[in-house]
Amino acid sequence: MTPDLDRKGTVVSLESIQDGEIDILNLGDGVAPTINGDGMPRQFNWLSTLGISFSITNAWAGYMVSILVKAPVTSSEAPNGMQSNFGQILAYGGPRLVIFGSICAFVVQIIVILGLSELTSAFPSTGGQYYLCYMLSPTKSKRFSAFVVGCPDDRCRSSGIQMITASLAGIVRFWHPEYTAAQWHIYLVYIATSLLTCEDHGPKWHLGVANPLVVPIFLAPSKINWTVHTALFLSLTGMALIIIMSLGMCREKQPVSFLLQSGHGESGWNEGTAWMLGIMNAMYCMTGIDAAIHISEELPQPEKRVPQAMTLSVILGIATCLPLSVALMLCMSDMEAVVNSELPSMELIYQATKSKGVTTFLSVWLLIVYAASVPSQWVTCGRIAWAMARDINSPSARYFAKVDDKLKFPVRATVASFGFVAIYSLLYLVSSGAFNMITNSAVLFLNITYVVPQGIVLVSGRAGALPRRYLNLGCLGYLCNAFVIPWIVVLGVFVCLPLGLPVEAESMNYTSAVLIGLFGIVLLLWHQLGRIAFQGPQIDRGLMQEGRGSQSSLTDSEICETPETRDCSQDLANCDFAGDTRVKC
Repeated sequence: MTPDLDRKGTVVSLESIQDGEIDILNLGDGVAPTINGDGMPRQFNWLSTLGISFSITNAWAGYMVSILVKAPVTSSEAPNGMQSNFGQILAYGGPRLVIFGSICAFVVQIIVILGLSELTSAFPSTGGQYYLCYMLSPTKSKRFSAFVVGCPDDRCRSSGIQMITASLAGIVRFWHPEYTAAQWHIYLVYIATSLLTCEDHGPKWHLGVANPLVVPIFLAPSKINWTVHTALFLSLTGMALIIIMSLGMCREKQPVSFLLQSGHGESGWNEGTAWMLGIMNAMYCMTGIDAAIHISEELPQPEKRVPQAMTLSVILGIATCLPLSVALMLCMSDMEAVVNSELPSMELIYQATKSKGVTTFLSVWLLIVYAASVPSQWVTCGRIAWAMARDINSPSARYFAKVDDKLKFPVRATVASFGFVAIYSLLYLVSSGAFNMITNSAVLFLNITYVVPQGIVLVSGRAGALPRRYLNLGCLGYLCNAFVIPWIVVLGVFVCLPLGLPVEAESMNYTSAVLIGLFGIVLLLWHQLGRIAFQGPQIDRGLMQEGRGSQSSLTDSEICETPETRDCSQDLANCDFAGDTRVKC
């Protein structure tokens, strides 16, 4: 049969559609950015996309840090200096806030992610949020909005490494209380963890210019899916082990009424403010859901698979956080000891099991879960840096935009991300508090990148800005987009409040200063580089307009039928291809 359609260099015949050879031809083909170099293979499937999204989020593991780690107010209370400032949920409101805080965080985040998923379904791209801003903003401001959102989006994804170093130091202290880690000890562990988890995807013998890391884990491209599948399996299995062993070995459990009691707050804030602060901190366990967006160009049907993975990651988050928090709170016998412990998650497990061996085993498993999740962070960081580099017209950017010919992934951009982490982590040697505050600000920074595109589409008008897409929220989309704008203001206010009262220099929250400083740096980069060299994604405008035109021609009475149930013997040039391979002649 004569080919019926030639779109963007691809010849499509009716038989190819009926045989299932063509999955989708839609607007996404027109708006996908042009890839510099040879590009990357579509090596991810739906399960590995979910694995990357959930392994970075790891809601239950992140919540164990969030609910159980007390920010130190003096250096003597935290000899290893690596305690997270995300926590204090337990100190803010006790077990009741631990449980209901996760529910509130889930409700908020599912609204945020639904709105972001719809935009991603319309414009899937490795660039993620900055690409959405470019596509949705007015012509005069699209380059600026994309650049401003893209810069901090790549700098907020190394908190998993900090979890590993804090957990490792806490395990050592659990067995050797006399041990005190110097700051340079922690820094070396931090760098070693970064190296050992930086995923180069190449064979072990490939040590050319493309692989400048000293001690990387080299993985063949075929092992990437295996890595994220393993991380997902380890995470879910670890959660189940902690619940089963804690409940099974706990001799005296708290009554259910203990979970609903008030008056457990120790932060100094009034109950209402403490609850809001606890919910803000619980948001940490739902952060990083957007990771799936940044592999959009490496999986089939990203306009469908990415929103599915993002939404399911949030659902998995509450499905793991809620039973874990209930089980651990029922087994807690001494809340003050947990809050003031060197590694509170370990103390809580020990109170439940009364066995140092079992506690160490479960804590090491948790450590492995953190480590297995970090390579996904490197994948995300490298892809974002690569996407930004290919849209900047400068010699240095073109160098980092190169996709390795043999390994088929952006090695240079990934190595640059590692270099940035290694350099800015030097701040830890000067001030551990300042370093922790920067990494802990990721919750606010990432949520800002989630909200800005939704605010733009709400102001510019959803009907005119969004093309035909797999995930169409309809009127619900207006509610999601309208909700996130006041929410980010509330989040910003409470995230910047001091951790407790009375306020002292050692316990002050400097997130506001970090936010202003980062924004100032981004504006400086825009002035010196972005406004001159940042050109934005390269888009096939003709095919995009073709997709928009086909959208306007659809009516409710012309619901597409499958090729098997409708005679589509006409010229396929007059047919519209939807995301599920249905056609309208």
